[in-house]
Amino acid sequence: MAGCACDRSRQGYTSARTALEAFSGRRGDGVPGMNLREYRQALGQELQGIRRRMNIGFLDLCRRLNLSPAQVSRILNGEVWLRAYVLARFGLIFGLRPSTILAMAEAQLGLGPRPKADPPPRAPVSALDYCRRIGEAVRRFRKTLRLSEAAFARRMGMSQGQVSRLERGEQGLRFRTLCRLAEALGLRPAELLEAAEPRVR
Repeated sequence: MAGCACDRSRQGYTSARTALEAFSGRRGDGVPGMNLREYRQALGQELQGIRRRMNIGFLDLCRRLNLSPAQVSRILNGEVWLRAYVLARFGLIFGLRPSTILAMAEAQLGLGPRPKADPPPRAPVSALDYCRRIGEAVRRFRKTLRLSEAAFARRMGMSQGQVSRLERGEQGLRFRTLCRLAEALGLRPAELLEAAEPRVR
């Protein structure tokens, strides 16, 4: 029985690879068993490094993010999980797509190549719209894997209602959940975000 599940998982992983290639025109590399604490810390270091390279003052960054200095300090030190829309705000401030910021953190961990900087979405994206876009990308990849909502919920350790709300963008998305969603789909978090971002022409 375990062999069958492994075969199905391997087949689903291949399907997710195919879907990613069809969407973005390139191969991606999932990160099974990714250390989420190290990922969170690498992301914080990358955000801190970008802030310093751009000469953005700490208090100015707090004001532009509309977060307290304590909250921003904990994010930059990799002590807390941030919400996906907060990562989108960092992207707008830094002039980078959120997926590019994640890919930079992944490169720091040796999980992928360092990306080229690219332009952010043309208009600011609201938190609700960003969550909706991520949910739509999750649904596309889940359907490519031929997983029902119930089967995907079991894989994620969530209720079917939670998965349904996430896919409709009705629930705030923590970065930790984003990492778990990407892993369940056989993708890197940067790849999942890239699939959710509007294409810049």
